[in-house]
This record gives sequence, structure tokens and C-alpha cells, in this order.
Amino acid sequence: MDFEKLANELSQATESSNIEKEDTLDVVKDSNFQSGYRVDIYWRAGTDGDGNNQIDLADLFFEDLNNSKVNAVLDKYRG
Repeated sequence: MDFEKLANELSQATESSNIEKEDTLDVVKDSNFQSGYRVDIYWRAGTDGDGNNQIDLADLFFEDLNNSKVNAVLDKYRG
């Protein structure tokens, strides 16, 4: 999988998000993560309230994000 391409597409998808109502994320190069990228997720609409989380980009496919633009990008790579 081309994680660099995915990271760029995800970054573009969240640039114009409504951060007051949708989950957003930042993708950062980080060699400490298996894919080489860290995803900082900012949860806005979760049942547990607002919060932040850091995960590997490869694990992002298993998250349920409330952001249609991000989900559209992920769906292209999910298969």
C-alpha cells in the first residue's frame, strides 16, 4: 500500500472539514509507527465526548470516523 499517497489524500480531505461537528485528523510522518505515519485523530462527535487519539495509519481502516470526506478516501483504499 502507498501510505504516502494515502496520507496526502487524507490531509487534503480534512482541510475544509467542519471541525466543530466532524472528527478530524492530522497525518504525520513518524518512523516509530509501522506504516511510517502517525494519525492524530480529534474526536468531536463520539459517544465518549471529545478527545484525541494517536494510531498507526495502517490501523485507521478499522476506525469509525464521523467525517464523510475522510471515509470517502478510506473507502478507495479499503478494497
